[in-house]
Amino acid sequence: MTDDKDDEIRELRARLEAIEARPKTLPVKRPMSGCLTFIIVAILGVVGLYVIGSIAGAIDEVETATGSTDWTPPDGFTPYRTDNGSWVAVEWSRPTRAECRTGGWCIAMNVVAKDACPRSLYASIKLLGEGGDNIGWTNDSAQGVDAGERVRLVFSTYEAGAKSAAIAEMSCY
Repeated sequence: MTDDKDDEIRELRARLEAIEARPKTLPVKRPMSGCLTFIIVAILGVVGLYVIGSIAGAIDEVETATGSTDWTPPDGFTPYRTDNGSWVAVEWSRPTRAECRTGGWCIAMNVVAKDACPRSLYASIKLLGEGGDNIGWTNDSAQGVDAGERVRLVFSTYEAGAKSAAIAEMSCY
């Protein structure tokens, strides 16, 4: 049984190295169920914080359009100039099980706007396939966003071929 766990840990580490080697992409997270969920949780318990910290580091490797700004975003966030010229800060994260109810895959994004977005904070992401081809998109939005307020956007889709995602459009009005 110990050999099986060692093999599973090696496989997870190999997958993690492959994810970390991808430039500016985010691995697609597919929902899990039943025994697979139990096995994954047990493995993470064995491997501990090392794997969790490494996976969290992979989330930062997401394609974002940046530029110079005099605004300092919160720690862990990447500045992003929106389509209408305003500034926001973006942090990609994993959605909770409750947030990802579609049965497909989903990813979450925390956003902090430099200035208020009283009408709408809108973001769409493009879905990238195995070879990096654009195979679709999904979006989310929030209304009445105050300056400096943290907003959580959750993107979900049933697109089976999605392997990664990147910001396609973002606006703050």
